[in-house]
Amino acid sequence: MSKSTEALEVAVAEVIANMNSDGSRGSARQRANIDRAFVRILKIAAPRIRHFIRQYGLAAHYEDAEQVCAIAVHRAIEAYDPTKAKFTTFLNW
Repeated sequence: MSKSTEALEVAVAEVIANMNSDGSRGSARQRANIDRAFVRILKIAAPRIRHFIRQYGLAAHYEDAEQVCAIAVHRAIEAYDPTKAKFTTFLNW
């Protein structure tokens, strides 16, 4: 497993650990931890995001495409099941 895959797994696990199972907002510390981990996830996934933006010809709309990718990463974290696959595999799909 590559270093980036390991770092991604750790950051995603941190986000999941700080999320409340009942869907409530959580404490300020939990939200801050989630935000920090999410920023790390986006930094690790940035090369993959740039690749997809170029591959699908969205370079003219780079900022919008990057924002859509951030939303997709957020949704992927919410739906992620670590027993089925690594997060990198899940993120690509």
